[in-house]
Amino acid sequence: IRIYNRALTSNEVWELYGGGSASVSGTISYSGSQTGQIVVVAGAYTNKIAAPGAYSISDLPTPGTYSVTAFRDVNGNNQRDASEPYGAYAGNPIILTSNLAGVDMTLSDPIPADGSNIYVAVEGSDLAGNGSANNPFATIQKGIDVATNGQSVIVGPGTYTGAGNRDIDFGGKAITVLSLSGAVSTIIDVQSLNESRGFYFHSNEGYTSILDGFTIRNGHIQYNGWGGGGVYCENGASPTIRNCVFESNWTHRNGGAVHAHTGSSPIIESCMFSGNTSEWSGGAISIGQGREQGQSVAGGQIINSLFYGNVGTGGAITFLGFTTGHVYSSTIVSNTARYVGRGGVSCNTGTTVQVVDTIVFGNTGPGTNQIYTPDSAAPTVMYSCVEDGFPGAGNITSNPLAMAANGYRLLAGSACINAGTNLGWMAGSGDLDGNPRIVGERTDIGAYEYQVTTQVTAQISGTVTYGGIQSGTIWIVATNSMTAAISDPGSYEIANLPTGVNYSVTAFRDMSGNEIRD
Repeated sequence: IRIYNRALTSNEVWELYGGGSASVSGTISYSGSQTGQIVVVAGAYTNKIAAPGAYSISDLPTPGTYSVTAFRDVNGNNQRDASEPYGAYAGNPIILTSNLAGVDMTLSDPIPADGSNIYVAVEGSDLAGNGSANNPFATIQKGIDVATNGQSVIVGPGTYTGAGNRDIDFGGKAITVLSLSGAVSTIIDVQSLNESRGFYFHSNEGYTSILDGFTIRNGHIQYNGWGGGGVYCENGASPTIRNCVFESNWTHRNGGAVHAHTGSSPIIESCMFSGNTSEWSGGAISIGQGREQGQSVAGGQIINSLFYGNVGTGGAITFLGFTTGHVYSSTIVSNTARYVGRGGVSCNTGTTVQVVDTIVFGNTGPGTNQIYTPDSAAPTVMYSCVEDGFPGAGNITSNPLAMAANGYRLLAGSACINAGTNLGWMAGSGDLDGNPRIVGERTDIGAYEYQVTTQVTAQISGTVTYGGIQSGTIWIVATNSMTAAISDPGSYEIANLPTGVNYSVTAFRDMSGNEIRD
């Protein structure tokens, strides 16, 4: 007689009312170096074996559905820990009606053999995966949790959604989270889930905590923290964010895409911001929250980045009170300010901001200045193209000829070409396209460097023969423009002919010396 003082499981119901039982069996393989008993699990039922080899779990109620897994219990606590070898049956789940053999599993160490990279893929598994290239995890957070300082989490192409792929936390680790195929192909979609964002940095991460090569979209923050629908940095967290695309993120306040405050100073490099909205402050980026309530000063660097179609109180970028910031070699166009300024950059009271080699043009808003500077705010603006003009060395007001149809790249004839000032970080660096940052003696203004097209040339050569008696220089002509001259019949060559052009090649003997065929 059995007496139950709880609800019965489905398997217990089957057993109580005459259900049968069966077993699963197979072989456990493991080639790693960790030791300990191997625990085989089928639902609520387990068995242990001392070493890799054959196993069996008997008396499993039938019919029943089971997922069969195994782990090496290295620390002897009878539960699977993240650092322990693990495996799962490839045919899970199984519907067990009779004895089932051949339920074989291979255990894998959770840290990849190369010791340097952790891999994540949309087709991976957080349960059965071990983070290797051939057996990746499914979520970015799982990859980060397993990684240690100095490692890289390599994320395969695809769209990542759901738990583990939003509100992603580096946990203070000095690691690189890098897409394998770039931002166009690797998307973190928060799906506009309320109070969720892409990444949350809050554990004093430094510049060696690197986020590289993702599209982050559809973050939605109402009151969760101070803002940042795509990325939020606080408590001194200062990661490096590069080669990322931020689109269609929303916050009620402070930075539709990125917000940093309380001592946080991220580096934002070679990123694109479009269609982000903040109901209060910068539509794309907000830096700082001021010194109210004793908060520490925040800052940040924005380099080689493009801003268009963002909407906020002060337009694309807002530096809040008593913060520092730098905007280098960026293009800020076609953004909208709702309340102050004209949609470009807003520098609030007490800020220390430097804008260099940057286009701020064609933004809209109720104010008169593309760079809004209330009260005592006085940013340093140099070698920049500002539509309304701004005091500072090398500033210009000409239309930059950076059109949307051309991806906001400079067109030939732009006054921004060779109008910037070379900065130390530019040596060996690329622009937003990855092309050389400096072409010519001086850098261009804006996120893109105008690339001078170099004409590829070639040559034609041959032999001219003549059996007559007339004399004079022999001229060889390629389509009436490119010529060569030889004094007597023999070899000739015409060099520096532009490629991709059709030529007619002729020759004549210039008896009269007028260099024209008579």
